[in-house]
Amino acid sequence: VESLKLISMLRQKLSMKYTFFFSLALLPLASSATTKTIDPQPAGTAASYVGVVADRLCVDKPDHIAIDGVNMLYNADQHTIHCLVDIADCVASGYCLMQKQGIEWHCVLNFTSAETDKLKVFFNTNRRSQPLAKPVQIDGSWAASGQTTVFSSTNIRFLDDTSQFQFITPMVIIATTIFLMLLLGCIWYCCVRRCQLSQQSFLHEEKDEGAPYP
Repeated sequence: VESLKLISMLRQKLSMKYTFFFSLALLPLASSATTKTIDPQPAGTAASYVGVVADRLCVDKPDHIAIDGVNMLYNADQHTIHCLVDIADCVASGYCLMQKQGIEWHCVLNFTSAETDKLKVFFNTNRRSQPLAKPVQIDGSWAASGQTTVFSSTNIRFLDDTSQFQFITPMVIIATTIFLMLLLGCIWYCCVRRCQLSQQSFLHEEKDEGAPYP
């Protein structure tokens, strides 16, 4: 009888031990199941966010399989700009900013319709250099809207884009203006100089024609 009691106690202890370690193993999964979102900030707060822009229609589809066949839960950065921009229902559903949490992508910030329109213009402008909706950095600030605040962007760029041709900086404008002025100056000088030389040549010819023969 004592042996049976001892065996029963050992079984209970082992069961509790394995249950404890099993619970520890599930902690990362439990933490990743809770999606972290971006909370509204006070009006006037400057902010910069990094992530993937996606349309809610594709994100919320069954099993998160987008219209272009991309799994938005695991491969949101493979979503095509064609699907994001050209499909009217996708644009009408509104855009959100997705960030990777663990191995999954989740929407952390829903954009307003006005912000969605700005993002659509950006992606449509840059679709030739970047056919996929790759991660972007969005700079802007929070503005008051009724009883809450909304995020409004002032600058958007692809993280892996080094050219940044979609944004014209003051230095680029100044350098371009100087170059054009120099080019026009050279053209003007060449034209004026050529006219002067032609006029001098014409005067010499008239002088030669009017001179008496010896």
